Amino acid sequence: MAEVALNYTIDFVVLCLKTGAVRKAFVKLVVSNAVGG
Repeated sequence: MAEVALNYTIDFVVLCLKTGAVRKAFVKLVVSNAVGG
């Protein structure tokens, strides 16, 4: 059960990275942290 959930999570992350949505949000977070810090 856990393995299946992990596989789905990995697939979801890969899909998000492909679309660039997560990467864009991550960059925005890092930039805002760098500016704020």
